[in-house]
Amino acid sequence: MGKDKKRRIYSDDMLMEAVVELNHKEEGKISFKIIHNLPEVPGMCIDDALQNWIPRTDTYTAKSFCDYINSKKTGFICMTEDAYNKEK
Repeated sequence: MGKDKKRRIYSDDMLMEAVVELNHKEEGKISFKIIHNLPEVPGMCIDDALQNWIPRTDTYTAKSFCDYINSKKTGFICMTEDAYNKEK
């Protein structure tokens, strides 16, 4: 028997792709791609999440950013491109 896949609680048409880019004074230019369904509402949008995450992390990666968003337990989804492709 094959292993069970997790039940997906979203559809692909609900998700958006975002390229996150920032210039960090010590790390230099950082860029990564994520898949998310955050709304374009002030306080809940990807840009505001990024601004809140930057001072709270020492690890500037897609996984760290998605972990930060998912830790808020808002029901919104954020995943790395690799994690998204594994679920397909």
